Amino acid sequence: MAGEEPKKHWDGDGVPLKDSNCALIGSDEDKAARKGAAMTEPAWEGAGAEVGVEVWRIEDFKVVAWPKENYGTFYSGDSYIVLSTTKEPETEKLLHDIHFWLGKDSTADEYGTAAYKTVELDDLFDGEPVQHREVQHHESKDFKELFPKLAYKKGGKASGFRKASDAIELYEHHLWHVRKTKAEGMRVEEVALHNSSLNQGDAFILDVGEKIYVWEGTSASPFEKHQANLTAEKMESERDGKAKTTHDIDDFFWHVLGGQDDIQAADAVTDATHIKAESTILYQITDAAGELNCIEVGRGKLTTSMLKSEDVMMLVTDKELFLWVGSGASTAEGRSSYRLAMDWLKVNDRPVHTPIHLHKEGQTIRSRLWTEAFDASGGA
Repeated sequence: MAGEEPKKHWDGDGVPLKDSNCALIGSDEDKAARKGAAMTEPAWEGAGAEVGVEVWRIEDFKVVAWPKENYGTFYSGDSYIVLSTTKEPETEKLLHDIHFWLGKDSTADEYGTAAYKTVELDDLFDGEPVQHREVQHHESKDFKELFPKLAYKKGGKASGFRKASDAIELYEHHLWHVRKTKAEGMRVEEVALHNSSLNQGDAFILDVGEKIYVWEGTSASPFEKHQANLTAEKMESERDGKAKTTHDIDDFFWHVLGGQDDIQAADAVTDATHIKAESTILYQITDAAGELNCIEVGRGKLTTSMLKSEDVMMLVTDKELFLWVGSGASTAEGRSSYRLAMDWLKVNDRPVHTPIHLHKEGQTIRSRLWTEAFDASGGA
């Protein structure tokens, strides 16, 4: 495969990992330290010790117990953590599900704190719980069953601060086919992110976030070239100076498309020909380079052999997102994955209420969407 993928920066944790003390990350000492830190949170005292439901609200970056008489009532401007404790019938072992609920008007610092504290509560139980993100009006069936009735109220606790997200590197990659057709005139249509989608008779736009490539086939018409340039420039103008349109087709262009190969001739493509874009994508969230990166590792047909135990994987489907935490994933990867997933939704104009599920390696994942995304023969 030609070229190497440029290094992407992710400053969500503020300090590059290479400048921090990370020698013990993932070790038994590290896990013990994280559990010890969780035990210092007063809100978690006695949490999950008995079957039932417990609720906390985020207030000024702190976890505050929600009155039991208010269970099932949520303010749209707030974020909450809900712990459900049940018993495994066969063994009487206590099982825990942690839901963090985000009101539609909740601020970034509130849901960021909720996500962080959810991980902390998970540490308290040595990673046994399953985590779920819930969004107002789009709660899961399991969450709704925890309360006899859900009630929403306007307002909420005032936010500590509000800070906009800046994550140009999280843009989902897209390949757009620009073609003048007889029936429809000029058509701009997303196609599969692969070099086999290209042909010499048309123009194409490869959008990788901070770079927007315009590739023109040798037989592309002036009208198609003009439309491709107009479309790319419009994309650039909508990104507040964080993206640049280019005709410089470099190694990374071919890297994204699976490598440089022979391009189809113009006469091999008709108005009805296109390769449908895949909507299922697998990303690797890794800090192996010293800073947190989100790297696409596959789309369309996936195999479970693509899951890397040393990292966190993010599966994107049409309807839901899944975070899979490998057994060897670092603390930074695990703690930042929820926030990165939420930023990914925002950056790519996906509905913010998209369900996000977090599972750990070894846990059984019963979701049909997860099962359908992977080829069962891919190994684990």
